[in-house]
Amino acid sequence: MMKVIGMHIKSFCLVISSIMLLQSCSIYRSQSSSIDEAVTSGDKVLVLNDNLERFRFKRLVIEKDSLFGITKKNSREAKRLSQLVNTPYYDHFIKIHLPEKDIYEIRRKNKSLSTVLTIAIPVSAFALAIILAGDPFEDTSIWSD
Repeated sequence: MMKVIGMHIKSFCLVISSIMLLQSCSIYRSQSSSIDEAVTSGDKVLVLNDNLERFRFKRLVIEKDSLFGITKKNSREAKRLSQLVNTPYYDHFIKIHLPEKDIYEIRRKNKSLSTVLTIAIPVSAFALAIILAGDPFEDTSIWSD
């Protein structure tokens, strides 16, 4: 009875950990993009300021010749940039004014690599778990008689 429960708990933990690994994997391009490219793409962006601090935004928008970064209300970026002008933007998002003179670099999200890694990491973890779940004392050598 305990072996059955233990087996189900291990399976449950493996499924939960795989789901957690699938949730968030954002890889950003190594080359910088222009502001216009970042705005028109609508992708997630990583903005580096003059001090090389990193800020992640859902997307960038231009309104009335000003650049804004869109992020969640309670995100780390919203807390770190609270001194800048931030206004509500739809339900759970705010837009934060980003002075263009303070931006050092903008990197857009690499969608294809993010997708591949989001799938590859859990699949390889699952395969490794299956390999390690085998009986370590079983002789699986091809040379045994």
